Amino acid sequence: MIFLWQSLLIPWLIGLLFLALFEEAPGYRAFNCFLAAGLGLGICSSAYFLLLVVRAPWRHGIALIEYALLAALAAANLYWWRKRRRSEDKLRDSHNPPLPAAPAGKPSWMLLLSVAAVVVLAAAAFLVHLSKYPHGGWDAWAIWNLRARFLFRGGQHWRDAFTDLISWSHPDYPLLVPGLVARCWEYMGRESLLAGQGIGAMFTLAAAGLLLTALAALRGWNQALVGSLALVGTPLFISSGASQYADVPICFFVLASLALLVIEGRDPRRHWSLAALAGLAAGFAAWTKNEGLLFVLAIVVARFATFSRREGIKSAGKRCAPLLLGLTPPLLLVLYFKLSLAPPTDIFAASGLAQRLLDPSRYGFVAASFFLQTVSFGGWFITPVLLLAIYGFCLGVKVDAVDRPAVSTVGIALALTIAGYAAIYVVTPLDLGFHIATSIDRLQLQVWPSLLLLYFLVIRAPERVSMDRKKRKKKAR
Repeated sequence: MIFLWQSLLIPWLIGLLFLALFEEAPGYRAFNCFLAAGLGLGICSSAYFLLLVVRAPWRHGIALIEYALLAALAAANLYWWRKRRRSEDKLRDSHNPPLPAAPAGKPSWMLLLSVAAVVVLAAAAFLVHLSKYPHGGWDAWAIWNLRARFLFRGGQHWRDAFTDLISWSHPDYPLLVPGLVARCWEYMGRESLLAGQGIGAMFTLAAAGLLLTALAALRGWNQALVGSLALVGTPLFISSGASQYADVPICFFVLASLALLVIEGRDPRRHWSLAALAGLAAGFAAWTKNEGLLFVLAIVVARFATFSRREGIKSAGKRCAPLLLGLTPPLLLVLYFKLSLAPPTDIFAASGLAQRLLDPSRYGFVAASFFLQTVSFGGWFITPVLLLAIYGFCLGVKVDAVDRPAVSTVGIALALTIAGYAAIYVVTPLDLGFHIATSIDRLQLQVWPSLLLLYFLVIRAPERVSMDRKKRKKKAR
């Protein structure tokens, strides 16, 4: 058991030390703690895969490699800490204004108690689901953990995991989750169900914490608590995490990438570092599932479109440069995997493609399915769309000027991603009804935390509403 905890703690420490290399903005330390968990897991999964590829004889000593990485990051942090101390005056330059503060105000005790109650219930539901389905859902044992067993047991034959003989297991899917599970088994020295369960719990907690801390820094604690209620109170989010599905890790990386771009808009001094981190998170989304490649395309197009309209094409290219820089390392892994190991995906089968594209009934069916699934999304007793609409109607809409470019980027990226999901359904060679019924809820889950981030960035914070009321009362006197 101690080796399992060690295998989950090391990535978090790696993530923390990695983020510490970048200058930290005030008010985002809690955000960085949750961000570090996911980025550290992405880094460790990538390192494990690279060791497999180069046939390193010390692959089974992955712990030693990661401890060496920890030591290197600690040394780099010490070096940069000394360098920053020498240039403190430059960092305080008046040309680098402080970040706009989130609305001041104490969190509501009613909201705190509500979130605490929902978190306790969600944790209980998570544990009950694990006890009923210790191997996870179908995707967990038929795709991710199956692939992890090939990596762990296969020795020099680990590439057999990508044979067409088991095409039903989607051997074209990337390896972030299988790599993490196999890596945990290397630490433990044996296969254990606890590895997949621990990784699922870690990503579930990290995604919930990331949304909470991002909204707290950007919109205040009351808005953040309401957003957390919406996410943690979504039964599908909790059950998918407990089922060890890769949809929760990918929703973490999508959320992390978009949240970093919003924060970057508030801190021009850290433009390069935050945009590069956003690119890295988006790249890890592509290393998690094929849908991540669609998100990568969407976020690059969205950022370029936003800034080309506001600042011109040349400036937009400069804005995209750090994002592309961060994307490069994980995308190179994905490219190598797709070209050297993975069989072709069956989604874009050429046979009958033109016929499917020209069939209007498919478009209508996909649109109707998205509408119906949105209304019933998440397994709630009442549709969350209605609850959020009531909340927005009561508080009103207000986007701070400093957030408008980032909000535009987030909105365009999510719209393109969802449109891409719909397009895949239109061209799928699989039975359309079956394909939608077995996947549409999890596709929507992948963008659900990011949609909540966008929604609560647009809706006025309760503290702002209270401040505006006080100002109106003063004027009336």
